[in-house]
Amino acid sequence: MHIKRNQSSRSGGFRRTGTASQRSASAQKNGPLEVVINSLTHDGRGVAREKGRVVFVEGAVPGDRVKVRLIRQTSKLTEGVIAKILEPSSDRVEPPCPWYSQCGGCNLQHLKAERLLTIKEQTVLGQLKRFGDFEPDNLEAPLTSPELGYRTRARLAVRWWNGKLHFGFRASGSKDIVAIERCAVLVPELSRLLPLLRATLEQGQNKRAVSHIELAAAENGHGVLLRTVAKLPDEDRESWLSLAREHNLHLYLQPESSSDSLTCVHAPDNSEALHYTLSQQNVKLQYLPVDFTQVNTHVNEKMVTQALEWLDLTGNEQVLDLFCGMGNFTLPLARACRKVVGVEGVQALVERGEKNALLNNIENSSFARADLAAEPGRRTWLDEKYDALLLDPPRTGALDILQLMGKSLPNRILYVSCNPATLARDAGFLKEQGYRLSRFCVMDMFPQTTHVESMGLFLKG
Repeated sequence: MHIKRNQSSRSGGFRRTGTASQRSASAQKNGPLEVVINSLTHDGRGVAREKGRVVFVEGAVPGDRVKVRLIRQTSKLTEGVIAKILEPSSDRVEPPCPWYSQCGGCNLQHLKAERLLTIKEQTVLGQLKRFGDFEPDNLEAPLTSPELGYRTRARLAVRWWNGKLHFGFRASGSKDIVAIERCAVLVPELSRLLPLLRATLEQGQNKRAVSHIELAAAENGHGVLLRTVAKLPDEDRESWLSLAREHNLHLYLQPESSSDSLTCVHAPDNSEALHYTLSQQNVKLQYLPVDFTQVNTHVNEKMVTQALEWLDLTGNEQVLDLFCGMGNFTLPLARACRKVVGVEGVQALVERGEKNALLNNIENSSFARADLAAEPGRRTWLDEKYDALLLDPPRTGALDILQLMGKSLPNRILYVSCNPATLARDAGFLKEQGYRLSRFCVMDMFPQTTHVESMGLFLKG
């Protein structure tokens, strides 16, 4: 069923009709509904059908029988929240986080992990079939990680209101801040820092100097980045340095007005960069907390290893890695092929990739900057002939560059996706070019959320 959406709506994206008072009055007039939930939407709401209407229920899971309090409805669409769970689904579980009902981070902790993973897999396969008319020759096992304690990156909001500190994550669908003492999905070392960060903020002289704090877990000491809107007083700066020294933290300062003004003011190993290691490929990758890295190192290492296995390189190939970032795939590929070219749109990441190549004594890689979502004009890397292509695009997908390369696309394409819709669209184009989907799997980079990543190997002929 195709649903018209109003992208400007903050409350689920559905087109509204009538005034707010009319919609509310209509919902109250019909009273609570009793429904059985049979599926989930892409954003994690339960879906039921009642008298020809589609009912979307926040917080419900497939198999629930619930009484629903209506909050909005049209002639065909109805939205509501659970008034009472009459009969819980066998897949419903108790969320492990005490702030789950408020925090906007993990929206599906109330659904059994195995069931959620199955739903994610069915969602992507359904999109591929519906929009690309694709079914994989081989459906491989999902790549997974621990459900808790996996996340290595976090951004926490800071705000003072009426003399009180509000420090934590944003509430779901709101700018409100949920004050938390710990986070079950953060790696334990970062979670244990939260009360220490709060205490340092509370004793600060300039209460409004820090607007956000970003955390990053690394192998060489964890990073704390303070985004500031005013200069830190000397006393505040010394408090943060004392915390960094005591807990072996990399401490960074960055004025919000400039993305290029990052400064490392304390590094326990005398290196301003953090790093992680891809052990199976013997590659160490340095990065700064403003650089993009995957938040789930368990899945990331499995993902890189599987990508190389599926590409089945012999060592004589020339490989193109598009949307390469700082070399997360590029440098492991270099260990397995004759030459690899990485292309990325962010110049800072291109430079980071070049530094990482030097760090790992890799001489058969090169990096180039290009906007892959726009007409790139003449690029020397496009003139080369490649034996394989790896794509890891953002949510907007890779259709522009695939169309541009056209008949020069190599016979092997490994596509890493973070958006089922654009993957299906791009897969449809590849099918027109004569490719089949040889192998496919989903990757649970963000457990307990609706977010799903996947990997597909497309072969021509």
